[in-house]
Amino acid sequence: THAAQRAWAERGGWAVRELDVTLDAARALIDAGLPIVLSTRAALSGHAQVVIGYDLAREALLVRDPACPALQEISRELLESQRWWGPRGMVLAPADRAAELAALELPGADAWELRHRLERALDAHDREDAVAALAALEGGDPRHVASARLELARYDDDTDAALEALQALLALHPDCQSLILEYGERARPRRPRDESLRYWREHLEGADPVLLESLAEELRFDPGARAEAARLLHRVLRLRPSSGMAHHVLADLEVAQAGDLETAVEQFRFAVCNSTAD
Repeated sequence: THAAQRAWAERGGWAVRELDVTLDAARALIDAGLPIVLSTRAALSGHAQVVIGYDLAREALLVRDPACPALQEISRELLESQRWWGPRGMVLAPADRAAELAALELPGADAWELRHRLERALDAHDREDAVAALAALEGGDPRHVASARLELARYDDDTDAALEALQALLALHPDCQSLILEYGERARPRRPRDESLRYWREHLEGADPVLLESLAEELRFDPGARAEAARLLHRVLRLRPSSGMAHHVLADLEVAQAGDLETAVEQFRFAVCNSTAD
């Protein structure tokens, strides 16, 4: 968790602050000699990279990505696409610069401090303190308030509260794939199948492959729609060949249609190899 990440840094003697990363804030921190750990999120994954510079002409941040040997760029457009949750940045300073770091005006820093308190409390199963942190957030940035409500709802396994928080976030960021996915999956058991199908189809344009998988998952139980489900899954595999879920559902379709069982076993094998945690 982010709380564990921050706790690790603080145990090492670092002064730590969190913020909503913007180009201006990143530029000020880099000019001060303070690199930023920037976290970005996709529909089903998250990634951390270190911001070490910027390019004013290209309006981009220069990042050291652990997955790439060369410097990478993060554009203004990518930062804007991550605004639904921050994007979260974490600044580490040596102890002798703690006062300097504390004096900096950082966007969203107060909200992140309360969200850190909430997450740390939930990690310790101190729900009372988590609720107090959420109460302190109320009335602030609606993104942070709704995100904190969602964190608490996930902890409580409260589907109604989670759907309400997701609706609030989607009202602010209607194209966010991660929010679309979680809302659809949480609402799936609570609404008629035709409503679920309509929901997934409404969000297919430019969709992350995982949304195609969700539609295929809905379609596979209808014998008349299994061919469409298979087409969607093959499309997923062209976009993301390592998708364990796509291989898994294709194998289920082979079994359901009494098709080639050897092919089904091979698909199950690919699914297990690509999604060992599932």
